[in-house]
Amino acid sequence: MSNALTLHALQQAHIERQKEWCPDQVPDLSFRGNEMAGETGEACNVIKKLERERHGWRGSRATKEQLAEELADVIHTAVLCAITAGIDIEPATIAKFNSTSEKNGLSFRLSALEPIEPETSLDERMKAAGMIPLSDLLAGKTPLARWMAHTGVRDMDSFEEWVAMKHREFLRMRVEYELGDKDQKDELYEWVFAHAAVFGEVAANFRQAQASVQTPTHRHVKRGTKYVLLGIGKMQAEHWRDISVDEDETALVDLREVAIYRSVDDDSLWARPREEFEDGRFEVLSQQGEQK
Repeated sequence: MSNALTLHALQQAHIERQKEWCPDQVPDLSFRGNEMAGETGEACNVIKKLERERHGWRGSRATKEQLAEELADVIHTAVLCAITAGIDIEPATIAKFNSTSEKNGLSFRLSALEPIEPETSLDERMKAAGMIPLSDLLAGKTPLARWMAHTGVRDMDSFEEWVAMKHREFLRMRVEYELGDKDQKDELYEWVFAHAAVFGEVAANFRQAQASVQTPTHRHVKRGTKYVLLGIGKMQAEHWRDISVDEDETALVDLREVAIYRSVDDDSLWARPREEFEDGRFEVLSQQGEQK
């Protein structure tokens, strides 16, 4: 199945999932409309909290990730409304976009997407033509697959080096063509140009992915679990108090510093009073993730 998502594909996915979700129930349009309104309200509530934080006002907070979830729910419930009303949402969306462009004298228009042929049908056609099916090619189930893997690629570091090497190799060849050292009418020109572009894109995305993987900064002494310290924040709480302190003023935990850290095992987020995080129950790791 293709990774590309169209509104048509999303609508079909909801139709199929609905058969599994509640085959004996058929929600009417009023239910779907209220469902969409509820999700829209939740999205607006998250936006309110984001704006509250932007202004520095006191109150609960929210994140862009939460807003993304709520906006996705709005889209899904809008598609469910369209299904219930018997509307094909993709051409309706395209028509509305284009009519707005026309009304405001804008030249940009949307065109209908060509349907993507499912891989299963391509497999059957390729088998009938005596070819290795696409699913096997993607899974590396070919006679040549074992010979395509570079023997020097053993881990992510060596893979990065291999990608950089291939990118450099094809980029140098492309530059030779562009400088006139080689004739661009050469039958290999397009092959070199395409490979340089592909390896360049792979290298750029690999570097981006690697940059998002942070080395653990701390290890829990007793459990041995590792964490990345994201930063020191401040607790905001109107009613929480430290029960170990008798005096009213010092018992308040509002604005107390907390350490915010993420588990490298499951990406779960944790928060702990800063004095507890630094009291010896966590040991500091080096940049290589080992104890200092």
